[in-house]
Amino acid sequence: MTPKLSTTLTESRKQVARGEIATVALRLFLDQGYGATSVEEIATAAGCSASTFYRYFGTKEAVLFHDLEVQKERLEEILDHNLDAGLGLWDAVTETMVAVASRFGPEDEDVASTRMGIWLNEPAARGRFVSYMIEAEEIIADRLRRHRGSDETDDLPRLIAGTAATVYRIVVLTHHSNGGATSITDHLRAALTAVGDGSLGRVGS
Repeated sequence: MTPKLSTTLTESRKQVARGEIATVALRLFLDQGYGATSVEEIATAAGCSASTFYRYFGTKEAVLFHDLEVQKERLEEILDHNLDAGLGLWDAVTETMVAVASRFGPEDEDVASTRMGIWLNEPAARGRFVSYMIEAEEIIADRLRRHRGSDETDDLPRLIAGTAATVYRIVVLTHHSNGGATSITDHLRAALTAVGDGSLGRVGS
């Protein structure tokens, strides 16, 4: 029992350290740009060595994606819960996307937008971002197919998944152009609801 507990605590501390370093890195990217920020600067600001940074992340690019595996797991769990609760397909996806986005507090929204911008504009990060988005879409489409009892010949789950992912990406990129009048979750909900008021919202009931 003790070795297992020790392993769990070690992994927990590692995750905390990764999160702290990533937060520092993203703030530096926001303040001075991704390309202008070195691993050495990140390490210094985070109070660790460059070798520690590389041990946790491997590359500077990897720090941009440090929490996405956990978020994919949350996406799956929350969507299953919403579908089991009886929500229509589009409404279930809407509530799931809003729940995932809610991890950003007001103080984190600039960082979220900066990170999304880097994902889309830095060649080294773009391919990895696209891969994660495809995986997220596949999770959504798979869960919707299971709920409907259908297979991959059913286009609706993929249409909903792709549309919702596109809305999410656009909202994060454009959020601050609204002057901060609403939170990112309110902005996302409004955008998803507007899309859902069309044919996808009606067919996906």
